[in-house]
Amino acid sequence: MIKYEPSGDSPFPKVKPGEAMPSTVIGIAPDGVDTVSARDADGTPVIAPVMNNTYSIAGRGLTELALRRSDQASLKLVLPAGELAP
Repeated sequence: MIKYEPSGDSPFPKVKPGEAMPSTVIGIAPDGVDTVSARDADGTPVIAPVMNNTYSIAGRGLTELALRRSDQASLKLVLPAGELAP
């Protein structure tokens, strides 16, 4: 993972107390990884393609990231959810 940041109009978008922070994860994936998946705070799956070994995935309250190969092998990364809240 290269970058994990809140997204929106300002560096720290205003969210209501208890609301998940919108964020974007940008990174480099190892050879063979086809997709990156995550889950929003409400459990909604978010999937992004890997192109030229890079990915960008956005959501609200992302807490886990899975890098997946075509044979379904995966590597999971834990994200620092909530630590970027103002």
